Amino acid sequence: MTKPDYKFMHVILNQSIRLNARKAMFAVFLYFVLQFFMMGIAMAPITVNSLFTVFLTLGLLIGMNLCSEILLFGLYVIMARFIEKKYVTIGFLFIGFRKNQKRIFKSALFFTLIYVGVIILLSIVYFFCADYFSKILENINSHTLLSIAALIVLFLTMIISIPFSFVRLILYRDDKIKVLQAFKDSFLLMKGRFFHFIGFILYACKKPLIQVILIQVFLFIFSAGANSSGSLQLLITFLGIVGIMAQYRALTILFMAITIYYYTLIGVLYPHKTEAADPPISIENME
Repeated sequence: MTKPDYKFMHVILNQSIRLNARKAMFAVFLYFVLQFFMMGIAMAPITVNSLFTVFLTLGLLIGMNLCSEILLFGLYVIMARFIEKKYVTIGFLFIGFRKNQKRIFKSALFFTLIYVGVIILLSIVYFFCADYFSKILENINSHTLLSIAALIVLFLTMIISIPFSFVRLILYRDDKIKVLQAFKDSFLLMKGRFFHFIGFILYACKKPLIQVILIQVFLFIFSAGANSSGSLQLLITFLGIVGIMAQYRALTILFMAITIYYYTLIGVLYPHKTEAADPPISIENME
């Protein structure tokens, strides 16, 4: 398989966003609302200091991640059906809970094990290098330290998960494929295309990402004088709302771009060539 063409995929992405922007953004918004709600429930016991609450919180976090992964499968199904121009409702977000539940649960469990493995690996590294890290981190407050740790975990899980970005789409396209085979197929499809894939995601999301970065810079600058005037507070609130909208737009483009990359890679989407004119770019009928 050759590497998909950026311009072709970007044209398809623009078409899909133009036709399905509101529905797609609402699906992404609902997914993250449910995720935050589950996170709130999982983190609630941590306010009580005891060994039991620690294990309870860990169990709830694992359960939350399993549910989140199953919902993420549904989100990819929605994006895939947008690309396929098929009937879509928000109910497809929950399809992993009612169709092929065992396969979807197994895939969610594998992804959860990946995340847990990253945390265990970092914990082992910290344990053996505790003295070194304590000297570096002694002047950093606990809130900043927690944020740094969360960013490191997030970055590592993203890098490790990229080769398996197509697993959910493979499971959606093939009702009979086994979960381990789906992970293997995703890895093989990504082999030799890792940086090409990342490049397309950045290429597709560049506008909303730039908006998010600029808004965060402005918020950081203006927040220093947030108590000086009511108009400045109003501006910060407005920029915060715009920033949230830009984040959800970036996430919507991200999920749709991954779907388009996969469909182009396997040959479902391709430029339609004619002899009479330059090859126009179109979405062919799906099988």
